[in-house]
Amino acid sequence: MAIMSIWKAPQSVEKQQAVLKHGVRAQDVDNPLGRGHCDYGFVFFAETKEDAAHFAYYYGAGIIEFRIDSADYARLNKTCRPFAEFEQNEVLVPYSELEAFNRYVVERRLHK
Repeated sequence: MAIMSIWKAPQSVEKQQAVLKHGVRAQDVDNPLGRGHCDYGFVFFAETKEDAAHFAYYYGAGIIEFRIDSADYARLNKTCRPFAEFEQNEVLVPYSELEAFNRYVVERRLHK
């Protein structure tokens, strides 16, 4: 089993704790501009810890690493697109795939 990671910087400690306890749920995803819940229909992840750290610096709630088997990750319905200001891609997972995503995640790790 080949394990890979994707990363998320939650916007608050409350959201961080909810994701660590329950996995990723639509109700625990905030507007990327920090203006409360915004239903984009996707959860945004970073491909690298460094890109997630950029957002974590502003949000102050650390970074969550999602470790997932690369074969399961390949099966996941997702979109990868370039970040506007970074060299790496962001990964968009539709809300409809969150149940599968949470099943596929082998481990969630908090990085401060």
